Amino acid sequence: MDDGMSEYLGIFLDELEEQLQILDERLLLLERDPADSGTIGIVFRAAHTLKGSSAAMGFGRIKELTHQMENLFELMRSGRLAPNASLMNALFRSVDEIKTMKAAIQAGEGDEGRDIRDLLRQLADHAREAADAEEREPRKPAADEGEPAPDEGELVLDGFHRKAIYHAWDQKLNALRVLIRFASDESFAYARALVVHRTLEEMGEVIASFPS
Repeated sequence: MDDGMSEYLGIFLDELEEQLQILDERLLLLERDPADSGTIGIVFRAAHTLKGSSAAMGFGRIKELTHQMENLFELMRSGRLAPNASLMNALFRSVDEIKTMKAAIQAGEGDEGRDIRDLLRQLADHAREAADAEEREPRKPAADEGEPAPDEGELVLDGFHRKAIYHAWDQKLNALRVLIRFASDESFAYARALVVHRTLEEMGEVIASFPS
């Protein structure tokens, strides 16, 4: 690993361990109650966080796996995919695989040695089933079809994020939008952003971030 990135490895591994614990605990809850939207939102954010941090650190296998997991959680979150035994088994297997890759990274081996092609295919098959089912359903006109698309780089909040903000306000808490800018010639902007993200998580709940 590049010397400039190695200083961030400890932070990444701490983040990885924390998000893996969340996935472990929340997937068990999701298995018991597949309709729990709160749990689905939490596992989506965990996968989303790991996708971004692993990409920043150059761990491509973890990034690929968490990207597929994030896609599936997004399908669940939007009601286009219902968790079943086969899907849950694939997700639990994915978490176990990430744990194995974490151990390899700690041993200085990186994550490149793991063959996750079969697992990626399984996850992609579940996403494809949801897409096929959606194609068979009659198309409904989009309510906001005429609205302009958001500008590139704009943070767009969905219903889940807005609900979290409203809940914070109900609890007399503040909801803040934080904008961080790095110098255009910053070599490790994403890695430094990871440090900022980690610091913000210690101060409160990060509801959403862009880029991921």
